[in-house]
Amino acid sequence: KKMYMESDQFGKKLELTNYFKKLLESNPQLTKGTPLQNAKAIYAFVKKEMEWNDYYSDFSDDAKLSTIYEKHTGNSADINFVLYNLLQAAGIKVTPLVTSTRENGSIERRYPSWQQFNHFLLLATIGESDFFLDATHDAVPFGMLHTNTLNRYCLIMDKQPKDFWVNTQINAIYQDSEKMALTIDQEGNLQGSMRLTQQGYSAYQKRLIVRQAEPKKFIESYYTQLIPDIVIDSFHLKNLENDTLPLVTVLHFKIPQYAQVSGNNIYFNPSIFTRSKDNPFVATERYSAIDFGAPIESQTVATIKIPEGYRLEGFNPDNTIISTDSTAYFQRKIIVSPSNIQILDKAKIGLSEYPVTKYADLRRLFEAIYTDNTLVFKK
Repeated sequence: KKMYMESDQFGKKLELTNYFKKLLESNPQLTKGTPLQNAKAIYAFVKKEMEWNDYYSDFSDDAKLSTIYEKHTGNSADINFVLYNLLQAAGIKVTPLVTSTRENGSIERRYPSWQQFNHFLLLATIGESDFFLDATHDAVPFGMLHTNTLNRYCLIMDKQPKDFWVNTQINAIYQDSEKMALTIDQEGNLQGSMRLTQQGYSAYQKRLIVRQAEPKKFIESYYTQLIPDIVIDSFHLKNLENDTLPLVTVLHFKIPQYAQVSGNNIYFNPSIFTRSKDNPFVATERYSAIDFGAPIESQTVATIKIPEGYRLEGFNPDNTIISTDSTAYFQRKIIVSPSNIQILDKAKIGLSEYPVTKYADLRRLFEAIYTDNTLVFKK
């Protein structure tokens, strides 16, 4: 810590200068609200004003921070030092942190050395609440961290900290809720609609993909690569620019001969838009912890109109798998009426990380998730 705090590229950058006080004075819209509103406004301002050069660092450039700001570009430390000084100038309590990105490797807390760190970020305290802040990635909402930064621990760089480490566990999760209405004809042609509501890291990752491409190219890259024969009748994204609201995707589509017709049977797999078809946990043994980055919750409700003249053959109406510690589960329910089938899939991974001793438990759960759920309709 002494090395960091005495460095011109770190400790000196924490010393608030009149430059950033005057910068706030020239942008009065940043300090017109409550402390939380001001923090959000400053965070958005820095993301707009500063462009990341794709380089992670826990040390800032040699230049003055004012010079770095006026260039409007820099490494991750440059950008977050600008954010730190503006928040300080606005009277908001902010704590400097150093960490290692996931791609850089995990942190050894028993014998830490500066070589294992490669990123600088902040912890803002407003009232009774703490918010991790990293203005490096412009699509990351206030209070969330990029998935590459979810590496469990940050070293606190206060001169007199109560604790040395802070856990990067935050409330945001991967959260998906999908509703589908599907119709199959006797030739196996599928027509349907889908409404996907995403929050937390699911919404963030989708927004990032969409912002890097035009909507038409996004459709091509996301849906037509997944299902080459799909015909998109209409496609709409709601709340794309407002990351405080759920991201909603509404899709109307057709897929010719999606279901397989064989003799008197129609075989239909309702997992239409599952991006990954392969179970990631197939090995019988594992020797490291299972790190999901953040908890996961997903739900899919599919209502399927039974083809005229057909009925659903043998099926399991309820398949439920729960981990031994009850933190993870998967449930598939099938409800049949004379004309429709409703399938409800719910899955939850309640922890960001599981020890290797829980691997067999998770492997059993994922086997259920990835079990072939093809339905058979008999004439």
